Amino acid sequence: MRDSSGQRATRRINLLTETLRQLAALLQARDELGARIAALTGRSAQPGDIGEFIASQVLDIELADTAIQAGYDGVFRSGPLADQAVNVKTYGDAFAGLDIRPHSCDLYLILSGLARTSGTVQHHRWQISTMYLLDTCRLLETSRPGV
Repeated sequence: MRDSSGQRATRRINLLTETLRQLAALLQARDELGARIAALTGRSAQPGDIGEFIASQVLDIELADTAIQAGYDGVFRSGPLADQAVNVKTYGDAFAGLDIRPHSCDLYLILSGLARTSGTVQHHRWQISTMYLLDTCRLLETSRPGV
């Protein structure tokens, strides 16, 4: 005997409901981890804010008081780049394109994961595999159309 359309619909709703329950539980666990990351870094658990925190620790950058300041994320405290303002950009794959605008920073620090292969969308482990340091003036000069 074949299932009625009502029975198929009920089974489908039950599967959908269970899938959404599982998703809700995973999102709650992710939110709890995000809160722990934010408590550790003093920023949100978003990749950009995590990248800024890592850069500040590794490269001795004093971050701006707020993570939403326009123009730059911090200033190098020491070394040959001391006192230069830097805008930190974090990408899963910088090869997909950069969000570079004429901000009031001296340098762009690009943190990138591995290049992603084309094809189906899938989870990619969060990692920094490459760092690029770009001079803002030179970057904007060479990226203008017709130059």
